[in-house]
Amino acid sequence: MKGKFIAFEGVDGCGKTTLIEGLRKHLVGDGYEVTVVSELSGDNPLGSAVRPFIVTNDTDGLTKLLAIYAARRESLEKVVAPALAKGHVVLYDRFSDSTMAYQYDTIVNLPAGARAAIDVIHNDTLRIARPDMGILLHCDAREAARRIGNRGGPRDEFDTLDHITKHAMHYLQMGRNPSDRLGGVESPHSWCRMYIGQPTECSEEVSKRDVLQQAIRLLQRL
Repeated sequence: MKGKFIAFEGVDGCGKTTLIEGLRKHLVGDGYEVTVVSELSGDNPLGSAVRPFIVTNDTDGLTKLLAIYAARRESLEKVVAPALAKGHVVLYDRFSDSTMAYQYDTIVNLPAGARAAIDVIHNDTLRIARPDMGILLHCDAREAARRIGNRGGPRDEFDTLDHITKHAMHYLQMGRNPSDRLGGVESPHSWCRMYIGQPTECSEEVSKRDVLQQAIRLLQRL
Protein backbone atom coordinates (compact mmCIF):
# COMPACT_ATOMS: atom_id res chain seq x y z
CA MET A 1 0.00 0.00 0.00
CA LYS A 2 1.23 3.49 -0.83
CA GLY A 3 1.92 5.63 2.22
CA LYS A 4 0.19 8.90 3.03
CA PHE A 5 1.89 12.19 3.85
CA ILE A 6 0.06 14.66 6.13
CA ALA A 7 1.55 18.09 6.92
CA PHE A 8 0.48 20.07 9.99
CA GLU A 9 0.75 23.86 9.99
CA GLY A 10 0.14 26.51 12.64
CA VAL A 11 1.77 28.82 15.17
CA ASP A 12 3.60 27.62 18.25
CA GLY A 13 1.11 26.72 20.97
CA CYS A 14 -1.78 25.97 18.61
CA GLY A 15 -1.89 22.25 19.48
CA LYS A 16 -0.03 20.57 16.61
CA THR A 17 2.03 18.32 18.86
CA THR A 18 -1.05 17.20 20.81
CA LEU A 19 -3.02 16.51 17.63
CA ILE A 20 -0.16 14.64 15.96
CA GLU A 21 0.28 12.41 18.99
CA GLY A 22 -3.45 11.73 19.17
CA LEU A 23 -3.53 10.79 15.49
CA ARG A 24 -0.44 8.62 15.86
CA LYS A 25 -2.07 6.61 18.65
CA HIS A 26 -5.30 6.28 16.68
CA LEU A 27 -3.57 5.14 13.50
CA VAL A 28 -1.29 2.67 15.29
CA GLY A 29 -4.37 1.27 17.04
CA ASP A 30 -5.93 0.73 13.61
CA GLY A 31 -2.86 -1.20 12.47
CA TYR A 32 -1.01 1.49 10.48
CA GLU A 33 2.71 2.08 10.56
CA VAL A 34 3.27 5.72 11.47
CA THR A 35 6.32 7.96 11.13
CA VAL A 36 6.29 11.32 12.94
CA VAL A 37 8.69 13.99 11.69
CA SER A 38 9.56 17.36 13.17
CA GLU A 39 11.69 19.15 10.62
CA LEU A 40 13.85 21.35 12.86
CA SER A 41 14.39 18.93 15.73
CA GLY A 42 16.50 16.00 16.80
CA ASP A 43 14.57 13.85 14.28
CA ASN A 44 16.73 15.52 11.65
CA PRO A 45 20.37 16.23 12.63
CA LEU A 46 20.71 18.91 9.97
CA GLY A 47 17.42 20.48 11.04
CA SER A 48 18.53 20.45 14.66
CA ALA A 49 21.72 22.25 13.67
CA VAL A 50 19.80 24.79 11.56
CA ARG A 51 17.24 25.77 14.21
CA PRO A 52 19.53 28.08 16.26
CA PHE A 53 20.14 30.16 13.13
CA ILE A 54 16.43 30.37 12.33
CA VAL A 55 15.38 31.81 15.69
CA THR A 56 17.94 34.61 15.83
CA ASN A 57 17.96 38.04 14.22
CA ASP A 58 21.69 37.73 13.61
CA THR A 59 21.20 35.63 10.45
CA ASP A 60 20.29 37.09 7.06
CA GLY A 61 16.74 36.23 5.93
CA LEU A 62 17.74 34.59 2.65
CA THR A 63 20.34 32.51 4.49
CA LYS A 64 17.59 31.31 6.84
CA LEU A 65 15.41 30.30 3.90
CA LEU A 66 18.20 28.35 2.22
CA ALA A 67 19.02 26.61 5.53
CA ILE A 68 15.35 25.64 6.00
CA TYR A 69 15.20 24.10 2.55
CA ALA A 70 18.47 22.23 3.09
CA ALA A 71 16.99 20.71 6.26
CA ARG A 72 13.68 19.94 4.51
CA ARG A 73 15.34 18.17 1.61
CA GLU A 74 17.42 16.11 4.03
CA SER A 75 14.31 15.15 5.97
CA LEU A 76 12.28 14.26 2.88
CA GLU A 77 15.06 12.23 1.26
CA LYS A 78 16.25 10.30 4.32
CA VAL A 79 13.08 9.91 6.39
CA VAL A 80 9.85 10.73 4.56
CA ALA A 81 10.37 9.15 1.13
CA PRO A 82 11.63 5.82 2.58
CA ALA A 83 8.72 5.73 5.06
CA LEU A 84 6.17 6.38 2.31
CA ALA A 85 7.75 3.64 0.19
CA LYS A 86 7.12 1.23 3.08
CA GLY A 87 3.45 2.26 3.27
CA HIS A 88 3.72 4.37 6.42
CA VAL A 89 1.49 7.30 7.29
CA VAL A 90 3.85 10.26 7.76
CA LEU A 91 2.74 13.01 10.16
CA TYR A 92 4.95 16.04 9.47
CA ASP A 93 5.16 18.92 11.94
CA ARG A 94 5.35 22.10 9.78
CA PHE A 95 5.91 22.30 6.05
CA SER A 96 5.98 25.00 3.36
CA ASP A 97 3.06 27.12 4.59
CA SER A 98 4.88 27.48 7.90
CA THR A 99 7.99 28.61 6.05
CA MET A 100 5.93 31.28 4.31
CA ALA A 101 4.20 32.37 7.53
CA TYR A 102 7.36 32.64 9.61
CA GLN A 103 9.64 34.03 6.89
CA TYR A 104 6.95 36.15 5.25
CA ASP A 105 8.69 39.53 5.53
CA THR A 106 11.86 38.10 4.00
CA ILE A 107 10.09 36.32 1.15
CA VAL A 108 7.83 39.16 -0.01
CA ASN A 109 10.78 41.58 -0.02
CA LEU A 110 13.19 39.38 -1.96
CA PRO A 111 14.43 40.73 -5.31
CA ALA A 112 12.59 39.08 -8.20
CA GLY A 113 15.54 36.86 -9.13
CA ALA A 114 16.01 35.59 -5.58
CA ARG A 115 12.26 34.91 -5.16
CA ALA A 116 12.24 32.99 -8.44
CA ALA A 117 15.22 30.93 -7.25
CA ILE A 118 13.44 30.09 -3.96
CA ASP A 119 10.33 29.03 -5.89
CA VAL A 120 12.48 26.74 -8.06
CA ILE A 121 14.07 25.20 -4.95
CA HIS A 122 10.63 24.83 -3.37
CA ASN A 123 9.10 23.07 -6.38
CA ASP A 124 12.13 20.84 -6.83
CA THR A 125 11.93 19.86 -3.14
CA LEU A 126 8.33 18.72 -3.67
CA ARG A 127 9.59 16.26 -6.26
CA ILE A 128 11.08 14.25 -3.38
CA ALA A 129 7.77 13.97 -1.53
CA ARG A 130 4.58 15.98 -1.71
CA PRO A 131 1.98 16.03 1.10
CA ASP A 132 -1.37 14.43 0.36
CA MET A 133 -3.10 16.73 2.83
CA GLY A 134 -2.29 19.71 5.00
CA ILE A 135 -4.07 20.64 8.22
CA LEU A 136 -3.79 24.19 9.55
CA LEU A 137 -4.58 24.62 13.23
CA HIS A 138 -5.65 28.19 13.93
CA CYS A 139 -5.63 29.32 17.55
CA ASP A 140 -6.25 32.65 19.25
CA ALA A 141 -2.81 34.26 19.61
CA ARG A 142 -3.27 35.05 23.30
CA GLU A 143 -4.21 31.44 24.04
CA ALA A 144 -1.17 30.21 22.09
CA ALA A 145 1.12 32.58 24.03
CA ARG A 146 -0.39 31.38 27.33
CA ARG A 147 0.26 27.74 26.44
CA ILE A 148 3.86 28.50 25.48
CA GLY A 149 4.38 30.32 28.78
CA ASN A 150 3.00 27.35 30.71
CA ARG A 151 5.59 25.05 29.15
CA GLY A 152 8.49 26.73 30.93
CA GLY A 153 11.99 26.43 29.54
CA PRO A 154 13.79 28.74 27.10
CA ARG A 155 11.82 30.90 24.70
CA ASP A 156 12.79 32.59 21.45
CA GLU A 157 11.60 35.64 19.51
CA PHE A 158 8.85 33.62 17.79
CA ASP A 159 7.16 33.00 21.16
CA THR A 160 6.11 36.60 21.84
CA LEU A 161 2.46 37.62 21.47
CA ASP A 162 3.33 40.13 18.72
CA HIS A 163 5.11 37.47 16.65
CA ILE A 164 2.39 34.85 17.20
CA THR A 165 -0.29 37.35 16.13
CA LYS A 166 1.67 38.28 12.99
CA HIS A 167 2.35 34.66 12.01
CA ALA A 168 -1.28 33.63 12.55
CA MET A 169 -2.34 36.50 10.26
CA HIS A 170 0.09 35.29 7.59
CA TYR A 171 -1.39 31.78 7.69
CA LEU A 172 -4.90 33.14 7.21
CA GLN A 173 -3.75 35.50 4.47
CA MET A 174 -2.40 32.56 2.48
CA GLY A 175 -5.83 30.98 2.67
CA ARG A 176 -7.40 34.13 1.18
CA ASN A 177 -4.61 34.82 -1.33
CA PRO A 178 -3.15 31.50 -2.54
CA SER A 179 -0.70 33.30 -4.84
CA ASP A 180 1.20 34.38 -1.72
CA ARG A 181 2.33 30.78 -1.28
CA LEU A 182 5.76 29.60 -2.25
CA GLY A 183 6.09 27.97 -5.64
CA GLY A 184 3.02 29.51 -7.29
CA VAL A 185 -0.73 29.60 -6.85
CA GLU A 186 -1.47 26.10 -5.60
CA SER A 187 -0.65 24.82 -2.15
CA PRO A 188 1.45 21.64 -2.24
CA HIS A 189 -1.39 19.76 -0.59
CA SER A 190 -5.14 19.72 -0.07
CA TRP A 191 -5.58 22.37 2.61
CA CYS A 192 -7.98 22.07 5.54
CA ARG A 193 -8.41 24.60 8.33
CA MET A 194 -9.29 23.62 11.88
CA TYR A 195 -9.90 25.98 14.77
CA ILE A 196 -8.88 25.65 18.40
CA GLY A 197 -9.82 28.07 21.14
CA GLN A 198 -11.90 31.09 20.10
CA PRO A 199 -10.61 32.74 16.92
CA THR A 200 -12.79 35.47 15.43
CA GLU A 201 -14.04 33.12 12.70
CA CYS A 202 -15.25 30.49 15.17
CA SER A 203 -18.27 30.97 17.42
CA GLU A 204 -17.49 28.37 20.07
CA GLU A 205 -14.54 26.66 21.66
CA VAL A 206 -13.47 23.38 20.11
CA SER A 207 -12.20 20.68 22.46
CA LYS A 208 -9.07 18.65 21.82
CA ARG A 209 -11.25 15.57 21.37
CA ASP A 210 -13.39 17.36 18.77
CA VAL A 211 -10.28 18.42 16.86
CA LEU A 212 -8.91 14.88 16.92
CA GLN A 213 -12.18 13.43 15.65
CA GLN A 214 -12.34 16.04 12.89
CA ALA A 215 -8.78 15.21 11.85
CA ILE A 216 -9.57 11.49 11.78
CA ARG A 217 -12.50 12.19 9.46
CA LEU A 218 -10.23 14.22 7.17
CA LEU A 219 -7.71 11.39 6.98
CA GLN A 220 -10.47 8.95 6.07
CA ARG A 221 -10.95 10.88 2.81
CA LEU A 222 -7.49 9.92 1.60
